[in-house]
Amino acid sequence: DLNFLNASQTEMQDYVTYMFFSSQFGVAYHFAEESVFLQFAHNVEANYKDVPYHRFSHGVDVVFTVFRLLQLTHAGKWTGVIEQYALLVASLCHDLGHFGRTNQFLVEIKHELALRYNDMSPLENMHCAMLFQLCQHADTDVFAFATAEQQKEARKIAIAAILHTDNVHHFDMVKDVSAVYEMESELCDSQAISPDVITQPYREKVLQGKNKMMWLQLFLHFADVSNPLKPFDICMSWAW
Repeated sequence: DLNFLNASQTEMQDYVTYMFFSSQFGVAYHFAEESVFLQFAHNVEANYKDVPYHRFSHGVDVVFTVFRLLQLTHAGKWTGVIEQYALLVASLCHDLGHFGRTNQFLVEIKHELALRYNDMSPLENMHCAMLFQLCQHADTDVFAFATAEQQKEARKIAIAAILHTDNVHHFDMVKDVSAVYEMESELCDSQAISPDVITQPYREKVLQGKNKMMWLQLFLHFADVSNPLKPFDICMSWAW
């Protein structure tokens, strides 16, 4: 029921700190000093533009929604620490630098970003680039303590998840989720009866393996467009 449009900048930063350090998915201390992460979060806030929708409050709203999805799906039982962390970082940064125009508009006017990224998700590519440009600096490198392999995995997850916030992927993602259900409908229906207990067959055949990246991408995309599923007053405040 949190409406981050009504939250102060300090309150939003406090929520971010809680999610990344004090919650059940508060694993940031494995990968960076707290002071480095806090500087990173402040720089992220500074790189969100003052536009009606795609601003820092939207980034915090989305990372909080992804955080809740991780909780509700018991993600600690089927994802690794670096996967959880990378997805949360990507969620916070998923609209960095957004200036309130659509990809199609940028392509039509031959904007610099469309030319740079060959008309393919120019905004989302920019968001990814800005995230990892911040991590190039020692005072904002939130993956400083990660191993080379963890950094590679984090980058893979963050880029894939952010790129899939481009709505051109929406219907393909719906098809992919539907295909998983069609293949494992009995497991899914059985799991739905007892959602608080993740069975081993459901974990291995539905959540993990080749499907895991799909769920991580889906969580961020879902969170990005989730306002209609929230209490009506919150939905309305984002829509008007």
